[in-house]
Amino acid sequence: MGLILTHFMTGIFSTVLQRIFCENILDPKDRSRRRDLLGWGGYFAVFYIITYVNAAYLEIAWLNAPLFIILFFCTIRYLYKDSARTLILVTVFMYLSGMCAELLIFYGKELLPRKQEDGTDILWVAGSKIIWFLLIKASLQIVKIRRKTELCVEDWLEVFVVPAGSIWILLALLLGATPEDPWFAFSPQQALL
Repeated sequence: MGLILTHFMTGIFSTVLQRIFCENILDPKDRSRRRDLLGWGGYFAVFYIITYVNAAYLEIAWLNAPLFIILFFCTIRYLYKDSARTLILVTVFMYLSGMCAELLIFYGKELLPRKQEDGTDILWVAGSKIIWFLLIKASLQIVKIRRKTELCVEDWLEVFVVPAGSIWILLALLLGATPEDPWFAFSPQQALL
């Protein structure tokens, strides 16, 4: 149940992050809350139900790639009026940035000094979403620079401090840090409070 809840929560996080990126990059067809809810809510429901069924019963790993690409493209085509080329580029960027985050986590966990125990999948899922957050937010800052939009210090802090702090908390939880450990003397529980 914990893994399903984690996937549900990270799915909401991913969908909101995708929406934030698209709202900053693309031009919406209209500003209707109903259209927004139907588009992003429908995308979330269909994508995560199918990926859950695939993971639980079908176990066809390659199915997630075309499913994401088709559903995400159809969603942004429904919600935004940019050219098909722009929408394809945004879709490819979202897919590749998500894959990069997952690959970084997959190979990065091999560098940890301790053997991973059962039940750490939840932390790896959350970790890949944190890395993905960093990639998306950094990309948004680069787009703002190219558009010559004024950048705020808070935006750059959000890009680096949120993922760094989140990864530190995940590592402390994963490695079972204690208050005596010099690297994690400030416990994750204190950080969350």
